[in-house]
Formats: sequence, structure tokens, C-alpha cells
Amino acid sequence: MAEFKATPSQAAAMELRGATLLVSAGAGSGKTRVLTQRLLQRLTDPKEPAELDRFLINTFTKAAAGELKSRIADELNKALAADPDNRRLRRQSALCRKAPIGTIHSFCASLLRENSAALSLSPDFKILDDERAESMKAAALERVLEDWYEKPEEHPGFLLLADTAGAGRDDRRLGTLVLGLHSKMQSHARPALWAERQSELLDQPFSDAGETPWGRELLADAAATADYWSREIDRLMAAVRHEERLLNYYDQRLAPVGDQLRELLRCIPLGWDAAAAAVRAVEFPKFTNMGRNPDPALTAHVKARRDACKKAVEKLQEALADDSASLLAELRQTAPAMQALLQLCLAFDERYGRDKRRQSLLDYADLEHLAAQLLTEPDGSPTALAREIAGRYDEIMVDEYQDVSPVQEQIFRAISRGDANRFLVGDVKQSIYRFRLADPSIFTGKYDHFPLYTESSEGQARKILLRENFRSRREIIDAVNSVFSRCMSRRLGDLDYDEKAALICGADYYEGSVPVPELFLLSSGGGDDADEAPDKTAAEAAFVAEKIRTLVEARTPVQGKDGLRPMEYGDVAILMSAANSSGPVYRRVLTAQGVPVAAGQGLGYFRSPEISTALSLLAVLDNPHQDIPLIAALRSPVFGFTADELSAVRGADRDRDFYAALCARAETDEKCRAFRTRIEALRALAADLSAEELVWELLDGFDLLSVFSAMADGAQRRANLMELAALAQRYEGSGYKGLHRFVLWLRRMAERGQEPSLGAESGSAVHILSIHKSKGLEFPVVFLSDLAHRFNRQDSRSAVLVHPE
Repeated sequence: MAEFKATPSQAAAMELRGATLLVSAGAGSGKTRVLTQRLLQRLTDPKEPAELDRFLINTFTKAAAGELKSRIADELNKALAADPDNRRLRRQSALCRKAPIGTIHSFCASLLRENSAALSLSPDFKILDDERAESMKAAALERVLEDWYEKPEEHPGFLLLADTAGAGRDDRRLGTLVLGLHSKMQSHARPALWAERQSELLDQPFSDAGETPWGRELLADAAATADYWSREIDRLMAAVRHEERLLNYYDQRLAPVGDQLRELLRCIPLGWDAAAAAVRAVEFPKFTNMGRNPDPALTAHVKARRDACKKAVEKLQEALADDSASLLAELRQTAPAMQALLQLCLAFDERYGRDKRRQSLLDYADLEHLAAQLLTEPDGSPTALAREIAGRYDEIMVDEYQDVSPVQEQIFRAISRGDANRFLVGDVKQSIYRFRLADPSIFTGKYDHFPLYTESSEGQARKILLRENFRSRREIIDAVNSVFSRCMSRRLGDLDYDEKAALICGADYYEGSVPVPELFLLSSGGGDDADEAPDKTAAEAAFVAEKIRTLVEARTPVQGKDGLRPMEYGDVAILMSAANSSGPVYRRVLTAQGVPVAAGQGLGYFRSPEISTALSLLAVLDNPHQDIPLIAALRSPVFGFTADELSAVRGADRDRDFYAALCARAETDEKCRAFRTRIEALRALAADLSAEELVWELLDGFDLLSVFSAMADGAQRRANLMELAALAQRYEGSGYKGLHRFVLWLRRMAERGQEPSLGAESGSAVHILSIHKSKGLEFPVVFLSDLAHRFNRQDSRSAVLVHPE
């Protein structure tokens, strides 16, 4: 292996001491190598050698922690091989096994067990898995809502909340609001204090809508929009100055809009009504025929930008449509309902917490909150325990720092020595875990305020930029920079993709061996909503299949271990964000066109015919009076009821559910009688069988393995059914019992897209993978597919919106 030659930035990241260091490490910049080498340099420093167990190293996942531990052990073993009599190295190698290298949750769990008495907590507590946590939350929420409905007079605003934001056919919408707000509250170190502050905020006697925190957000957005578009109009006017005819035309129809936007900027500090009046005053004169057009391309560009500006201003006019007095009156009207929602969340949290404590259970949010409670005072300052723990560590090293939450940041800050001993590594461009309450602004706040290491003074917190990418070829890096320089900004992505953020090719690959990345735009010819057409995915899959076949048949050269070789199907990966939904379509189309697909990939486990049939039968065994699962089972290849036969069943009893009609039809129809007999026999057994035993009875009793093994791709379908039995065993191993809960457990897995890994051999076949599971680095050829999806804005359409603060 080639010797590691550090760049100046990498060397600085490994060697600088005495102050907090923020390392902004771009993709492929060798951040793990830098972190490992920094640690080894500290351990082997000839003047002030450190001990491995005095470094708290936090990674994002258990797998990453295991990999880092392995790399540190390997490096220590190499050093020992070169100096086998070094007792110090031998000691560090022994310490590696118990060194505090892990996730924030493993650190918190260890801290809580060590200090369980201070929290009246059982030291042998267990961590809740997601499925059981969901079940306990549902039960706690149901009991709290029942209590509040029984005594609404004790909870002012609750009925208003239930009749407005939580209104619906049942309490599902209200429950969703409570669970959603409760989840977001977990990012704060003390959710109850946060809720109390929000409730007090709703009671403040504001005199202007622009003084409220919500009004300030809207006015700040209006100011940013007005500032951007006024400058954009100035740029457009500068672009047409070389043509007098165009300049005169746009001077009357476009330049006044820029002046009106600058007037809006001037009015925003004057208050809500002044800003609202100024935004209403912005008008866009129509673009009439200018006659002879000296520059059609330029005028088309100007018109497109003008139309975009108009849409942005129309959104502002909608946001600032109401006057200040009306908005404040509405705030006073809705405040009781929102205060009730906050109190309801706290009541739910208390009940859920009580249920967990009774069973000595904690979830991941509990680990963080209880740790924060031990380590920080209500104002965020460190406790005596935090100062004692801070003395145990020479340095706090945090990987993937862009994905920490506010409560995690408070924990790290409490156990560090101010700005003297933190080593923080991350890349805000790779922050994808906001749904887990990550807050990239924690990273960007330091990124914006820390000076570069070359410009900082002694003991001052500083930053280092690792921009060189050693993972990818120049062609890839140029494509990435080209795309993100156009679409990534402070408002979209938390960072301006400028020359400081752009990647630099750091590896010496030989030239001319690969083509540049290609972007294919397929038109489905269906108008504005064509990207939602049912056959869109199939059309893309057919295009990809043809492209793959062409590359393979042309024996396209790819890089192998021993040099260039002809491309094979196994060299190709198809990456997509929604592999569970689009993967089955790609698999079907590729297979139909003779392109082999790796077994177990892109199938959509829970949507496959064999598994959906088995799930329908399990639901029928649990409760046969469910029409949809029953009819799905009857129509499956196992029973083969035709549409006419199902109509005859329905005609046997039109007033009751479908199972009652089936029983009535069974009096005269042998096929219906046989189905009912088998279902009733298996239902009688179900109460005495474990989930795994019941699945095997289902597979054997209805010949599912035989039926589906005889279909196309039979080996894979058989493997899927066998995996269902393995899932049943895993369910029982989690401490659960009962058929009904097993059906719900499987349904929740399907809803979350938690596909089981079948571990099938791929051979020389195309791989269909989720972009969350693979970067595609091990494949010479990668198709990034199924990109024509709109952004998911469901959270912005909720009845209640929650800002991070």
C-alpha cells in the first residue's frame, strides 16, 4: 500500500493542539484517516504521550465505531510489529478493546448506569426497540386522551384544539399532532422548559405582528426575497444595456419592479403593515410585443427570470395578505388551543415515561435527556458531575458533527473544557438526518465564526477545510461541483457552494479511462404532471435496461483488479431513493429485457405477491371479518377465486361483511366451504402456537411454498417466504407475543420501508440499491435513477407547524 502523504490541511488537522478544532471535511477527503492519525500521533508523542482511554471518540453508528476501533487497532499493531519491545504501544493496544469509542447513545447509557442512583433509575434498564416504543406510545396516548375527554373543564383550550387543528372523523389527526410535536420536542435538552417558554410566548401582549417571533421569520424571508430579486433585476438590466432598443423596453417594464422591491426592503423595519402595503404595491407590467427583437435568446432569459420573480412576489403577497391587527386577533384566538397542545404533549410524555420506568425501559431520547439532566443545569451550564467527567478526557472527538442535535451538543459542551479540547469533524453538505432531529446550524454556526487555522491566534477555536477528494476521478468531481454550484445555497442546504465548499480532485488517476458523467432527460409527453404518470418509472427502467445491455454487449472496458477488462452485468449498480417502491418496476422491466438482477434486490419484499398473500392470510387468521385482506387472499394464486365467484359470494349476503357472505355461500359451494374449513381449523390452532410455528403451519397448510416456487423467479419467492418465518422468530425474540401484534409489527415494518436483508448471492447481475444503503463506490458503472420526484413538503402542510426553536 502506498505511504500516506498528508496535504497541508490534513497535516494541520492531525497536529494542531490547544483549542477546539472544526474540520469541514468534504466527501472522500480522508477524514477517518486524519482522525486516526491524529489519535496515533497523540498516543506516540515522544514528549507528552497520551493514553487511549483518555479520548472520548463519538461516531454516528455502531458500525462506524467498530470500523474506527479496528483501524486504530491495525495501526497500533503495525507500530508494534516495527517495535515489538515497546511496552507503551503494547499497553495502548490492550486499551483499544475498552476505549470509549462509540455512539452518543452508548456514552449516555454508560453514564446513566454509572449514576443511576442520582436519577432513581434501575441500573439494569433496557433500551426500547422502535416497534415496542410505538406500541407503548399508542397505548399511553389513548389513555391520556380518554382522561382529557372525561374532564375537559380541567384542560382549557383542549376542546378548541380537538375541534380545530385536531378535527377529523376520529382522534387520529389529534394523535398525529401530539406525537409529531412530542418527537420534535426531543431535540431540546429540557422539553418541558421549552414548552413552558412557548406557552408564555403565546400570551405576550404584542403590539405589532412583526414583533412576534413568527412575524419576524416571515419578514426576514420577505427581506431576503426582495434583496435577491432586486439585485437579480439589476443584473438583468445590466445584461441588456448593450442594446438600446432592449434597454428602453425593459427600463419601462422591468426596472420599476426593482425599485419597488427596494422600497419593500426599506419598509420592512417599519413594521408589519408597512411591509404588507409595500409588497402589495409591487406590480409587474405586461411584456407586450416589442417588434423587432435583436436578441431572442436574451429576451427569453429575461422573461423567464421575470416570471420567476413574479411567482416569488406573489408568495410574499399571500404571506403578508392580512393586516397586523387581524393577525394578532387570530393569535389570541388560537393561543388557547396551541397551549393545550403543548400541555397535552407534556401529559403524554409523563404517562409514556411512567410506563417505561415501570418496566425499567428507556428509549434513545431518554438516554440523551437524562444524560443532559445529569450534566447540565437548567441554564445549560455544566454540573459538578460534568466537570468531574471532563477531567477524564484529554480530548472529545466527534465524527459526523453536522448531524448532532441541540441536546447532543449540550452534552458534548458540558464534558469538554470550554473551547480547548474538542475535535469536531463533519460536512454540512452531507447532513441528511433532520428527520432524526439533527440541526446542521450547530455546525454552520461554528463554520461561520471560527477563523481559518492559518489566521487564528494561540488558543482560539479555529477551522480547517479538507477539500481534496481522493475517492473520485476528476470527471465525477467536476460534475458534482457543476451541479451543486447552481442549486446549493445558504437558504437551500445551509451553505453557499462557493470556491471554499467546492471539491478538489486530490487523487492521480490515469486520464482517458472513463467517460464524463451523463445526464439523461426522458420526456413522457404527458403535460405538466407527466412526472406523475403511472408508466414513468417503467419507461425509465426500459431506457436504463437498454443502456446497460448496449454497454455490456459492446464489451465496454472497465477497471478491474488486474487492469482493464470487458464490462459485465455485475459491474452495474442502479441507485435510487425509493428502491422499495420503484425497485420492483425496475426489476420486472430489466428481467423482461434479458438483464439479470441480483437476487433479493429491487423486489419490494412486502409488496411481492407471495408475501402480500401470506400477510393477507395472517390478517384473516387474526380477524376474518376484514374485507380487504379476505378478498386479497381469495383472489391470490393460492385459492384462485375469479371475479364472478367473488360476486356470487357477495350476492349470498349483501347486508353483512364478506366473511359472513362467504359462510352463507359455503352452504352450497364446495370451494367456499373448503376455504372456511381450513381457515377455522388454523384459527383454532393459532392461540396455542408461537408466531414462527403459525407461519410454518400457514406455509404448509396452504401449500404456499409449492404454489409460489412454481412461478417465475420461484427460488427468490421461496426465499422470501422462508424469510417470513425468520421474521416471526425475530418478533418472538423481541419479547412480543400474539398474532394480532405480529400482524401490526409486520405492517409497521412495511410502512417504514424496513426491507429484510436476504443475503442472496448476486453473481453477474445488476444491483438495485437504495442511495441510503450504498454510495456505489464498489461498482464501475452507476445509474442514479428515478430522480423525477417532487420534494416531499408534507410537513409544511400540517395543521400545526413547528420551528426548530
